[in-house]
Formats: sequence, C-alpha cells, structure tokens
Amino acid sequence: MNFFQQLAALALVGTLKLTIRMDGNQQQVAILLDNEKCGDDARKGIPPLLLKGTAEELDAGFFETISQPMQQAFTPVATLPFITDDYGDELRQSEQTDNTPSCSLAEALEKQELFINSTIAQMGSALLWGMFRQGMTENRGFFLNLKEFRTMPLKIR
Repeated sequence: MNFFQQLAALALVGTLKLTIRMDGNQQQVAILLDNEKCGDDARKGIPPLLLKGTAEELDAGFFETISQPMQQAFTPVATLPFITDDYGDELRQSEQTDNTPSCSLAEALEKQELFINSTIAQMGSALLWGMFRQGMTENRGFFLNLKEFRTMPLKIR
C-alpha cells in the first residue's frame, strides 16, 4: 500500500495536520488530529505527536507508530520550574558553607574554576539556541562539574 492508502485505512475522523521539518539528514514530523466534531475544548489541549529520524527510519515505522497508542509523548509546558523549587534545600545548604565573594582575583580563583562563568554562559546559550531552532527542548538546564569535566542535563518531567 502507498502512503495515502495506508492513511485511509486508519479511518481517522477530522483534519490530520502533518508538518515535516528537514534538519540535515533528520526529519522532524509533527502530527495532530483535529476533530471538529468534538463538542468541547478538550481537543485543543491534545499535544501533537512528534517523531524524529532519518527518512528510512520514518518510512519503516511511521504507520505503526501513529496507529498505536503513544507510550510516551512530548507534552508542551507553559513554564519551567525555577531551580530553587526543586533544589532549594541543596542551594541553601551550599550557601551556609560558602564564604562571601572575595575582592581579589587570586582568592576568587581558589574558590572556583577559572572558566566556569564562560562555560555556563556557552552551555546556557546552546540550550536556548536548540530550543529556538527546534521549537522544543528535552532539558531545562544542567549541572556542570568542571573538575571532573562532566555535565548532567536536567530533564523536563
């Protein structure tokens, strides 16, 4: 069966909105079924199904994916929680052990890594750029450990 025959076989009621965005050899596909006959506004709160992969990957599992109930879907969120909401106790604890800011560069370098501020700015900018470019993000921030050269993303729940 070809694409439109398989689509017809799904027997969907309503308007199927399909958006495809090309990103190198990856494609991002957003699928939203809008049923005008639904009497309430609940249909407006249904997020689109988002798929990402190469053309071959999407061809191989497209109709199986959209015809099965979703195991996991991206859900739009209006606002992201502040870091203090989730890690307030840890931040307060670190404030108690941290001394006040030093006035000299030598003292400041003893307390923190030299490139911590520029590294955080760079990674924060990359996080924002990805969100603007792709229209979504899976991460709301990150922890950075320059001593061990490790970064741990903070996933959106």
